[in-house]
Amino acid sequence: MNLCAAIANFAASCTTSQCRLVELNGMLVLRRFGGRKIVINGGLYDIPVEGVSIAATSTQANNLYYVYAAVINGELVLEWSSVGHTQSEVTGIEIKLGDETRTLVGMVYVLQNDAWPAAPELVASWYNRQPIAKNSSTGAVSVSSTSFQIVTTTANSIGFLCWADDAVSLSAAGYADCSNGSAAMVAIDGTPIGAYASGVQPQASLAPTYAGLLTEGYHLAGIAMRSPNGGTSSGVIGFDMTVSGHP
Repeated sequence: MNLCAAIANFAASCTTSQCRLVELNGMLVLRRFGGRKIVINGGLYDIPVEGVSIAATSTQANNLYYVYAAVINGELVLEWSSVGHTQSEVTGIEIKLGDETRTLVGMVYVLQNDAWPAAPELVASWYNRQPIAKNSSTGAVSVSSTSFQIVTTTANSIGFLCWADDAVSLSAAGYADCSNGSAAMVAIDGTPIGAYASGVQPQASLAPTYAGLLTEGYHLAGIAMRSPNGGTSSGVIGFDMTVSGHP
């Protein structure tokens, strides 16, 4: 094996376990993890001990941004962009669409102008993903419709990021009062999803669930309820969201 091939093989072996993107003290930081190497445009580069950081300058609220690593004038840097990613036909790693010189390292959903979110569920590392979990509650709610209605608000819904191959799990547990019966489902982006739960007794126990894949990007998890046989269902439902990424 010649030297170039050996370097290429070594670089390929270092593409999945060298770094993790996190939010730290108001900055996005690419930190070492399981090593110190990252492959960019076929080259192998060291990540500094202190990591590589980028500020949220000029970012806009309620927008999704991808984060890429690049080498400019010999220095490893991070860039954010609204441009998506694809797998490189040359190296097999994930790169910025149309640009081999930018290696994907993560994505982030911005809630406020010029500020990275401190919430870990809104910063998703491409490499060395960690399971993310969060819980919330509907508070006291009621619904009189025979069709499912979203009962969570923006304030008590759970916003989160996931990659297309992340396993997403949503579960809920609570109760509702209605002599004619009550039903509940978890919801994603305002649409009920998964298995519904129903009951007819006072304070009927309701525990709807969903587990599966979602499209890549930002999602909002909540709860939907209905009174299938008429009347008014009133209750409180707590719910949990877990995103489990591959290593």
